[in-house]
Amino acid sequence: MSDVQRSVGELTILVDRTLCVGFAQCIDESPEAFDLDDDGIVAFVAPETVSRDDLLRACAACPVEALVVTAKSGERLVP
Repeated sequence: MSDVQRSVGELTILVDRTLCVGFAQCIDESPEAFDLDDDGIVAFVAPETVSRDDLLRACAACPVEALVVTAKSGERLVP
C-alpha cells in the first residue's frame, strides 16, 4: 500500500509513503501523533490526541510534502 489515510475530527490526513523519506520533522513537532515504522516511513500513532493546530503544524513541517491534510469540505489545508 502506497498511501495511508486517517480521519481525525474534521481533518483527513494522507501519508504518501512513496514521498516520505523519514526526515521525522513531523515527529519532532508531534511525537504523540507520528512515529517512523520499521521501514523508516512516517506512521500514525495517536493523532486524535493532539490539538488541531499542533497536528496541522506537524504535517506542514514535512519538507517533502508527504503529509496532506484536507478538511471535511474538501479544502486542502496542508501543503
